[in-house]
Amino acid sequence: MTEAAGTPRFRRILVALDTAERSGAAIEEAARLAAGLRAELVGVFIEDTELMHAAALSVTRIVHCQTRTLAAFDPASMRRAYRVRSAETRRSLETAAAHWRIKCSFQIERGIYAEQLLASIREGDLLALTSSGRQRQSRAGAAALGAVARTPCPLFLMRQARAPGRPVVVLYEGSPDALSLGRAERASGEPS
Repeated sequence: MTEAAGTPRFRRILVALDTAERSGAAIEEAARLAAGLRAELVGVFIEDTELMHAAALSVTRIVHCQTRTLAAFDPASMRRAYRVRSAETRRSLETAAAHWRIKCSFQIERGIYAEQLLASIREGDLLALTSSGRQRQSRAGAAALGAVARTPCPLFLMRQARAPGRPVVVLYEGSPDALSLGRAERASGEPS
């Protein structure tokens, strides 16, 4: 699985995406990592069917925090919101890939978040997830963290934003790829 100079050979960097605003930061971090590892960047946008089922309930409403008003929440508006957000996310992914001069692809999956995320993983993948102090407060964040324990591939847990040159923490589990990945991440800089 390793190539010359001890750099792990990942064919794809799989970045999990959803409707959260932090997806843009996740895409940029994952693209930078993919460029450093010369891997394809794969964005997986997951439409959560459990959320769609909740939208179909007659008692479900959206609470707008700023205006403190309620709005209807139905499957049709949920599908529209998913279409709009997935199109924005795809453009962000393609922009980041062009900036870092890497190959990218985008796929939309529908199902239970953690299950769809795990189903998208193939051999040679590295799963990139974002982490924030409020991770467990979001449904997708909690599901993604739950998937971490079951993932069959290496995991790259990204902070919201990491300044270049900052330390990288690597959980060394005995594989040479863990340390090589940490070195590659630490060394990655601006696109050439």
